[in-house]
Amino acid sequence: MNTFTILHLIAAVSYLYLAGFITLKNPKSPLNRITALIFICMGIWSLSCVIIHSPLSTRESVEFFDRAGSVGSFMISSAFLAFAIIFTEQKKLMKHPYAYGLLFLLPVVFLIKKFEGTMVRDYVLGPYGWSRIVNFTPEVYGLFVYYIVTCCAALFLIIRYAQQEQDVFKKSQAT
Repeated sequence: MNTFTILHLIAAVSYLYLAGFITLKNPKSPLNRITALIFICMGIWSLSCVIIHSPLSTRESVEFFDRAGSVGSFMISSAFLAFAIIFTEQKKLMKHPYAYGLLFLLPVVFLIKKFEGTMVRDYVLGPYGWSRIVNFTPEVYGLFVYYIVTCCAALFLIIRYAQQEQDVFKKSQAT
């Protein structure tokens, strides 16, 4: 095991522990549930990186875990935006029951493309484990744009909430 593998393993265990801890504290709180989802996404991604960054892994296992880890890495920006919407109390944005489905629909489309194998051209073994050579297709650029848009929207909501909030405790949390 190299340093990257050990660090990813420690991070994955920490993320999954925190997801369980937060869920057990108050399982009915929407903010706790979405925070746990963020930690689960990060834990899945970190667990996949344990295999990807190991030089002892086979090409087939790297391909499998790269695709499995994409579930976490593709969903995290949607989870972050959902967190921002819940945290900033934007109830009108999530008024309809299908709003969360729409929020997570595009990452599912990107996951399907990833599982089809169109986003990665090849895997190369290096001194610190495996690396992927990205196939720059429209789907990859779409994923980049999706990450940027969702993360910027979440940051915008949180910054605006921090500026407009009168309650000192909530303002401090947002900041």
